[in-house]
Formats: sequence, C-alpha cells, structure tokens
Amino acid sequence: MPGNSTKIENLEFQWIDHSTIKIKSPEIILYIDPWSKVLKGNEEKADIILISHSHFDHLDLEAIKNLSKENTQIVCDKLSSQKILQKNVKVLSEKDNYEFKGINILPVPSYNITKQFHPRGFSIGFVIEFENLRIYYAGDTDLIREMTSLGKINVAILPIGGKYTMDQKEAVDAVKLINPEFIIPVHYNFLDETKANPEIFKKEIEKTTRTQVILL
Repeated sequence: MPGNSTKIENLEFQWIDHSTIKIKSPEIILYIDPWSKVLKGNEEKADIILISHSHFDHLDLEAIKNLSKENTQIVCDKLSSQKILQKNVKVLSEKDNYEFKGINILPVPSYNITKQFHPRGFSIGFVIEFENLRIYYAGDTDLIREMTSLGKINVAILPIGGKYTMDQKEAVDAVKLINPEFIIPVHYNFLDETKANPEIFKKEIEKTTRTQVILL
C-alpha cells in the first residue's frame, strides 16, 4: 500500500503515492517529485528535493514550499526551474552531474517514444549515488535504449501504469535491461488511466529475473 516504507542497507525508501518518493538516511532526507495531492501535510522537511519535469503531478510549488526549510536544495530540469521561486535551485540537463552533501546526482534521459506527453529533453530521470547504493528514478518514460547504459543499479524506481509511461509489460522488459537488485514500481493506480496489477508484475519479474520487487 502507498505510504509504506522499506529499508535497504542504510536507506529508508517510502513510496508516498503516484510518483512521490522519499529516501532517508540518518543524516539526509530526499524527496523526488513531491505532489501535495498525495502528501499528508505532516512530512519531515527535506534536505534536497529532485524534480524530474514540469507537469503538475511532478512539479508542485506548494509541496516544495511545505517540505522546504531554509537551506533545502532543489535540483530540477530547466523548464521546472523557470517556475520555482525559491533560492537554492540547481538546474541539470542530461550531461550534467551534481554533488550535494555526499550524494551524487546524475541526470539521465527520460522520454516517450510512442507518446507525445514527454518528448526528449522535456524531462530527466536521475541516477542517485546515495550511501553505498546507486538508485535509478526513471521518471515518466517509456522503455528507452539508454536504460542499457546506466551501469550497476541497486534500486530501480520505475513507472508501470501505462498511458503516460511504460506499462507493466514494458517495465518487465526494462528490468531485464537494467538488471537491478531491487525494483520499486510507481506511477500506477492513483490516476484512473494508469491502472496496473502490481502483484502480477511482481510474479513476472521474480519468475524471469533475479530482481526482487518491493511493493510499498
């Protein structure tokens, strides 16, 4: 169920719902694509917030404001940066990287191939090197060739709901390309048009790969 969390090594992962993820170490709290519609309003403040693109369910100025403290760092794509009014905004494109308090953030391609919602260059995904883990947050993407060149990934956070992103069948193929140790599926069943069956997805992944599916 959304809202649950799991511990992988020294990091706590929480899927709040939709595409909103919280990753917490003993020292750092990181949110990805926080959306007020799924937040409860009593969340811990962020040290760093990552924004993948400027659609309303990923870039939410109210959520950013409510989660921010004085020195919260925002990391985002160029289009999102033009809408964010807060200080401490770092703009990244696909070829950049950024280090913050020991966390290395590498933006990676995230786009649609057969849909028009997220053209190449509109959004980014992230590879986050945090503690001893390499975490891949795919963003709103289809199955793309660049997934073959991410390097070792410990935890992949992939959309499975279809319509705007990969569906669960494409996400199975993505897992086979990426070969992560763990996968956390997101972006499904909150919006009516993003229906998926995570239990079927889990069975297919664990039947055909060595990846462990974590359903939160």
